[in-house]
Amino acid sequence: MSYEFGQAGGRFAIQRTVKAADDLIVERTPLMRFAEADRLWSAIFAGVAR
Repeated sequence: MSYEFGQAGGRFAIQRTVKAADDLIVERTPLMRFAEADRLWSAIFAGVAR
């Protein structure tokens, strides 16, 4: 599993990629403001994100 913190047009998103049996599963948050994305990013690595 890997996470990426990305930016597009002044908005931010977090993408998670998981390697499944024969495929990659990619999930991405909606674009959001930096403060919201930064809080989520911190929560992911603190193990408290839902």
